Amino acid sequence: MHADTGISALTGLIPSSGSAVTLVSDTFTDTGGTNLTAHTPDIRPGSNAWVAVAGTIDIQANKAQGENSANQYYSIDAGQADVTISADVTPSATTAGSWGISGRISDASNSWDVTVNASAGSFRLYEHNAGVYTIRASAAVTINNGTAYTLAGQFSGQNVTATINGGNQISYGSATLNQSTTKHGLNVPTAWTADNFKVTNP
Repeated sequence: MHADTGISALTGLIPSSGSAVTLVSDTFTDTGGTNLTAHTPDIRPGSNAWVAVAGTIDIQANKAQGENSANQYYSIDAGQADVTISADVTPSATTAGSWGISGRISDASNSWDVTVNASAGSFRLYEHNAGVYTIRASAAVTINNGTAYTLAGQFSGQNVTATINGGNQISYGSATLNQSTTKHGLNVPTAWTADNFKVTNP
């Protein structure tokens, strides 16, 4: 028998090389009508909380739901800019347009948005700079209102890569806007919902 050094007891506590570390996780389990600003995520850095950047997002049926028709942004500070963000986003015909998740949010006019658009049949990466939306990458994808899509965006320096349901990868390699911004979150308008929001490193 070998001597017990005590290391074996720590095996489950130390991430293996290359594994993702969860910085923020939220399944939005809470009382209906609770604003995200009054809701505590499942995992978060310290006491960091959701911040209403623009519009109103609250909890309905244990999902985050938008309550305004335009310019919806809620963020939470994950403490790192180079991360992977993801969420299950369900679009609604109630509000047409391109919406989803957002990374590196500094305010209501500056962010990187990973979106779906049912009427356009598109999956897009937008640079939202000083209020101007510029498509930096896109793919033609059939999007059905009422269906959940897992959107993910990986931020690494000037490189941003996005996927939908793990495929249709799109990317942009000159993402200098808000490169050091550590706040990430949601942009879902009226009747759109999001669930299983996560921020990991990497």
